[in-house]
Amino acid sequence: AAIRTYLDAVPVETPKARKRRPTSGRLRPDVRLMELFADWQAVMQPSLQSAHEYEGAARDFIDFIGDIPVEEVVNNDLLDYRDEAAHLPASMPRADRGLSFTERLDRHRHSDTPRISPATLKKRVGAIQALLSFAKGQKWISRNEGRDVPILGYSKTGAAARQTFQEEELQRLFASPLFTAPATWKQDRLVSDMTLYWLFLLGLTTGARLEEVGQAMIADVKADGTITYIDIDDYAAEASGDGKSIKTATSRRLVPVHAKLIQLGFRDYVDAVKKAGHTRLFPDLVPNGFGKRTKEASRIANRVIDRYVSTDAR
Repeated sequence: AAIRTYLDAVPVETPKARKRRPTSGRLRPDVRLMELFADWQAVMQPSLQSAHEYEGAARDFIDFIGDIPVEEVVNNDLLDYRDEAAHLPASMPRADRGLSFTERLDRHRHSDTPRISPATLKKRVGAIQALLSFAKGQKWISRNEGRDVPILGYSKTGAAARQTFQEEELQRLFASPLFTAPATWKQDRLVSDMTLYWLFLLGLTTGARLEEVGQAMIADVKADGTITYIDIDDYAAEASGDGKSIKTATSRRLVPVHAKLIQLGFRDYVDAVKKAGHTRLFPDLVPNGFGKRTKEASRIANRVIDRYVSTDAR
């Protein structure tokens, strides 16, 4: 009874009516694709390489169908774009990369060079699909026409298929002159043989990604008692802000350096690089336009594998 008396005494405000808003208030019927790309980039904060790929796909799509409002894009536009993009070559001269989408098609449509792979075609079309999906999620367009654009020959498992190195293949690789004849090492090219030597060995014994190892600072090589390890992280360690990156948050980890690499002189290598005044573990690896340091090293490493192991693209 006391509780009822208290509640009766508490004044109750009159409920406020919800303000009515137009249901289509978020629609942006005039937004163009490049404007949508800029909004997507601002929200999603993609890597430099992903942003470059999405922007390139968007510009190609505009060149193909015109700079129409995104709201006017229909499913057939993406299907037609897919069919045309399938005629692009797998690789083209650097000079041709500055051409428009239709100009590149006109130049290479009837050439006998291999065409882009289903995985590459999926990435091109997928960029447009992702932008449309983003716009629909923001309720900026009334429908998502990017769905149901199949790519013949593409599958998630097929795109990621890799041929695992067999034991005898690894034996051939590490019996090559790069590992058995250091006197033949070349130091006068973009990526020295000494750098390749340690990148291969660290990759073999740690399982770390090439970029994770290649971007390491000398300060990332640490010791705990008799254990030497590499602290893999994405923290900028230089005043210039020239930092590092990792693929996922769980990629931050401590990677022990195998005792065999210590016997082969890894600590001596680290000390020599530090004494020379460098701050990076592999000072000859420089970032490309997307901030990746091991692009050239990967290219040269693949040539070594082609020569001594297999030319199988997997």
